[in-house]
Amino acid sequence: MDYRNNEEVFREGMALLPEQATILKKAGAMRVGTRITPASDSLTYLQNFKQTSSRLQQLAAILKNHGLRLGLEYIG
Repeated sequence: MDYRNNEEVFREGMALLPEQATILKKAGAMRVGTRITPASDSLTYLQNFKQTSSRLQQLAAILKNHGLRLGLEYIG
């Protein structure tokens, strides 16, 4: 799931996420993790913050619906 890329890539990944989450759950996974970075090559700090926050909330909601938790690691 590439939440850092453009909107098209993000939407394509979101469309696949429910099926992937089901597979992870069947495999015994309980948690999924990703890293967060404070910088972007194309967005200002605030734009990147808002986009990342919004996308991670959407991603976490789908994972939660499948009984999975999202862990975050902030890379400063």
